[in-house]
Amino acid sequence: MSVKRLIIHSIPSLAILVGVTTGVGYARAGEEPLSQRDASNMIAVSDVKMSGNQVSGTVTNRSSNEMQDIRLLIRQAWQWQKETRPGKVSPGRTLVFTLNRPIPAGGSAPFTFDVPPLPNAKGGTFKTTAEVAGFTEMVPNTNVAGE
Repeated sequence: MSVKRLIIHSIPSLAILVGVTTGVGYARAGEEPLSQRDASNMIAVSDVKMSGNQVSGTVTNRSSNEMQDIRLLIRQAWQWQKETRPGKVSPGRTLVFTLNRPIPAGGSAPFTFDVPPLPNAKGGTFKTTAEVAGFTEMVPNTNVAGE
């Protein structure tokens, strides 16, 4: 096996936080990084639910290769009741988690992550979503000895 691509979904504010650069990806020499659209065609997140201090859902590998080190952005966006007169500070947040198991080609895996309690805020509601932030695609090595 050889690693083909590491895809990083970059968000400017998060880029500073985790030390990644803006842009969408990294690839081995001679390869083009995937766009976010291409990456979402390869791996998807569904059935995201928040229950107490846990967020859960399912990650599906739509590619023909195993995926590893799948990083998820868990967004807990604050939606103001009065969007025309929002408060000064949004209590929303974004968290990054890594799914610590490989997902075979065409397979899926459930995830559950413990998250810190949400702040007691008034004047709106939280909406929790999850999306793929990055992954490693494992591609069989096609190099033949002696080439």
